[in-house]
Amino acid sequence: MTTKQRFDPVASLNPYYKWDHQPSVALLDAADKLWIGFDRGEWGGNLHVFDTKQQTFVAVAFRDTLACLPLANSFCLVGAQLYVAGGVAGSSCITRFENLQAKHVFHSNYKENYRIISYGGTPRGEDIRAIAYSLAEQCLYYYSDQGIFRAKSATELAKAETWQLVCAPDVFSNHAFPSTGSEMGFTADNKLVLLVQSSAIGIWDGQVLRLIP
Repeated sequence: MTTKQRFDPVASLNPYYKWDHQPSVALLDAADKLWIGFDRGEWGGNLHVFDTKQQTFVAVAFRDTLACLPLANSFCLVGAQLYVAGGVAGSSCITRFENLQAKHVFHSNYKENYRIISYGGTPRGEDIRAIAYSLAEQCLYYYSDQGIFRAKSATELAKAETWQLVCAPDVFSNHAFPSTGSEMGFTADNKLVLLVQSSAIGIWDGQVLRLIP
């Protein structure tokens, strides 16, 4: 904005498309790096990181193949680490970045970490749509079609048993759950705030979820 220049990425993690003018999520970290995430559904996700000080796109590196094309619906910061979460119906991924190095930390699909069995008897992964960090509890939270879950950020996050269900989806009654592409976060007094399908604001105080139409 200050230089009135246009910067385009020279490479793409997703071979199906290089750039999309409508990112699903963006975040500026403490090092003034702008993280830009995309969700193209079954076509996969994409991620670009722009160093605003150097005014150039920087590359990220992946330690494993499962995290290479994460659907990016939500970002959150945990100190110097950044987490990205996203998914499509039946498959979701949470990826952690540190020093631009990415590591897959949780994956839910029909093979692993599924919580439900579909009508045809096939296991079905969660549809994770948002992630947030509670500094007061030092816990990561995510919400999906199966509810709101939390886990200590310092623990091994790969197994579904690590994540504790703290709010079941049935409390949303007539409101659609989850919300596509919605963010969530914590207030200064550690209340979780989230958007429910553009029809309500949810405020969870650790015990009760209150919906504001």
